[in-house]
Amino acid sequence: MAFNGTGSLVFIDDIRADKSSRMNSEVYRDILSAQIQPNAAKLIGRRFIVQMDNDPKHTAKATQEFMSAKKWNILQWPSQSPDLNPIEHAFHLLKSRLKTERPTNKQDLKAAAVKAWQSIKKEETQPAAPSSSASSALMLRQTPCTNHVTAPSDLSITAEDVEDGAVAGTRSSRRVQFFREIDPIELPNCQFIKGIEYGSEDIALLPNGLAFISSGLKFPGLVSFAPEKPGEIFLLDLNDEELRPSTLRISKGFDLSTFSPHGISAYIDEEDDSVYLFVVNHPHYKTTIEIFKFAEEENVLVHMKTIKHSALHNCSRTRELLATNDYYFSDFIMRLIEMVFGLRLTNVVYYSPGEVREVAAGFYHANGIAMSADQKYIYVADITGRTFNVFEKHANWSLSPVKVVELETLLDNLSVDPVTEDIWIGGHPNLKKLFRYDPKDLPGSEIVRIQNILSDNPIVTTVYANDGSVIQASACAAVYGNKLFIGTIFHKALWCQL
Repeated sequence: MAFNGTGSLVFIDDIRADKSSRMNSEVYRDILSAQIQPNAAKLIGRRFIVQMDNDPKHTAKATQEFMSAKKWNILQWPSQSPDLNPIEHAFHLLKSRLKTERPTNKQDLKAAAVKAWQSIKKEETQPAAPSSSASSALMLRQTPCTNHVTAPSDLSITAEDVEDGAVAGTRSSRRVQFFREIDPIELPNCQFIKGIEYGSEDIALLPNGLAFISSGLKFPGLVSFAPEKPGEIFLLDLNDEELRPSTLRISKGFDLSTFSPHGISAYIDEEDDSVYLFVVNHPHYKTTIEIFKFAEEENVLVHMKTIKHSALHNCSRTRELLATNDYYFSDFIMRLIEMVFGLRLTNVVYYSPGEVREVAAGFYHANGIAMSADQKYIYVADITGRTFNVFEKHANWSLSPVKVVELETLLDNLSVDPVTEDIWIGGHPNLKKLFRYDPKDLPGSEIVRIQNILSDNPIVTTVYANDGSVIQASACAAVYGNKLFIGTIFHKALWCQL
């Protein structure tokens, strides 16, 4: 990019022979060699200054020797100033334009990115260019969350880039809380629930105190402490003084070896009080919704039906006839692109035997979903958007937006206290710690309560917070009586006195 506009957009996987998106000093030099001169000639002329940040690939000895041999003038750049780079403005424009696109594959996304980049006019880049270098600077930079160099630009995202975190102070890193730390908030008389060791990702609580708990989720990018152990559903009676979860048997014919339960919800048939369990399952990292009938006398889940549909491609949660897709893409690299560029492509889907349709859209990562006690409203958590979304539910299950509440935590599962109608949220303080598991810097846990959600001034309270020293990666919270259940993605489960 320069004062007079943007140059060409170069994709790293188009440069590398192995078609990977891995950036290194050698690839960086290849891009510079092919792109600097023609783009400088187009945007500036023969005399120009190259502006870039201090990424290791830029400051590598081989890169510096390459630059010196080319006799290019390099603008010295401060070591801790990512947001000062004028090209940040251009990439904000690019991201804004991409948010309106709905690509279905990598090639579509590339085409949309090129079109968006070329649509940026010089009148839009000129205000961002410093006056001292307005006519002579060719700007390169390290983009948020990615090894993404503009020479004048390339577009690249790798798993390692996202795991290594965003550049301090960028919009993406702030949105997903890559650098947030929390102060502890303790509750009295907390105890682990013995027998739950490898996750308690979601809970479905019946009015009589029986709770179904999903455990053993295997999900790309997240650690599992028992990767070879199939997932399971625990049954827990919260009325017992000594909590003893038991693994529910599942009827014959269901493939337990690939069972990877994610979100769950329970439905009670008003005619005969039969209990049905809806479970989002990820066999082989794909997505199905499994429907079970709970045979209480035998403590068995009888498998009734498997639901598959192209519109239910990346479900994380289900609430009877509604489900959330937390990603638009299924390919892992495309998911990274979706996350890094903040593409708001995920949705809420209504499903029934006769119809499947989208009823709400425009989320960064739609996740937890719950229904108000009077069944008039639907609540949806946008985990990386950090928003709690309220919708009015109509008779045909269409949804109308009512309000949005912004939170500090990255909110995961939702539950509604049927007595007080308070909403309880399991949240993640820091996304980087969650996806890059480090035993020396554990992912923390955060439980948030929202009271009076439909009022003009809902009350948001952090009820519990821990840095991972007690419980890691909280995913759900539910209240029964004066006790709080805290579940996690891959760790244990906690039972606390309120």
